[in-house]
Amino acid sequence: MAESLFSRDGIELTAGDGRLCIAGAPDFDHAADLRNEGVEYLKTLEQGSRLTLDAEGVTNASSATLSVLLEWLRTANAASLEVAGVMLSPTLRGLATVTALDEVFDSV
Repeated sequence: MAESLFSRDGIELTAGDGRLCIAGAPDFDHAADLRNEGVEYLKTLEQGSRLTLDAEGVTNASSATLSVLLEWLRTANAASLEVAGVMLSPTLRGLATVTALDEVFDSV
């Protein structure tokens, strides 16, 4: 069962079942809180835990959201967690492609 980590302005951050999921239309006003909540959650996982970062429910293209995902990746790597994949919505995928960050997310 997923645990709610953040819920505001139609944006949801949930965790559980090996997933950290973000949905809605986050922007710069939400980035710091999403980053912090996700980082705190990742720090609770045991070393070697496997998880997926899931942003398929994100409905806008925001560099702030890509930045949050990058920070979660750094935190997961530093904590020796196994990131099975990063799932991007079509709008985020488009932005990641334009910025060449798709290669970073796809290499996980």
